[in-house]
Amino acid sequence: MRVVGEVESDAGGIGRLRAAAIGALLALVSLAGASGSPTPAEAAKKQPRIGNLFNSRYCEIFGIDSLAAGGYTVATYNSVGLGKCPEAEWAALDFKAIATREGWLAASPHGPRYWLMDSILGARPTEPTDFGGIRMRHVATLNTPELQPPPFTELRLQMKSWRGSTSVFDKGRTIHTLTDPSGTKWVMQAYTRTEDPTLNPRTLRNLASNTKAAIPEGWTFRTKTLRRPLQMRSTGSATIIRDGVRSIYQKLLD
Repeated sequence: MRVVGEVESDAGGIGRLRAAAIGALLALVSLAGASGSPTPAEAAKKQPRIGNLFNSRYCEIFGIDSLAAGGYTVATYNSVGLGKCPEAEWAALDFKAIATREGWLAASPHGPRYWLMDSILGARPTEPTDFGGIRMRHVATLNTPELQPPPFTELRLQMKSWRGSTSVFDKGRTIHTLTDPSGTKWVMQAYTRTEDPTLNPRTLRNLASNTKAAIPEGWTFRTKTLRRPLQMRSTGSATIIRDGVRSIYQKLLD
């Protein structure tokens, strides 16, 4: 995952995170000027786009199998771009029957959840699978030594239909970040109300004082407002963590 753009704080000074290697930028400029190739902005307009995502509801199903070498592989299916995962249909799903039908060791619900980015560019949608009337696509796969890793454990997703996609937070959007003791920054991608029903885009800024979030000592939580768009680009994989209330954060790479 590569980041394009800058983040500037709205509380106490300007903190900018510059991304995209200089060599790569120079190469893009050279190609655009010398060969008439489209600029990055022009290319972005031509990419497949899933828009109006901010605070939109989606659900996920984890298809779980064991690995011969130990641990588990988890196939992630989600409903993004295919509907809002109606509560009645979601509550009625029979996950044992789903696992049997798909040939999985087990199937597990994840969500409902709510996005915090504004759009996803460049996703290459695959044919959806119907789960009890809720359509979902296989978007990522995770190999993990345990099925319930503790909060703040790094997990590396191998992207499927979202390989090469870009998550976009628009200018003016409020974002929430964590900085771990090594200085690595993480941007919140999505939240859920399954652990704390009071959470919404306004109350997320209070997570530092929310005991359920269980942010460890040495980690710093901040809320910022973007003065220009933030683009988080996936190159085939993404590293994530979750906090104590199951908000999902993606690693921000320089």
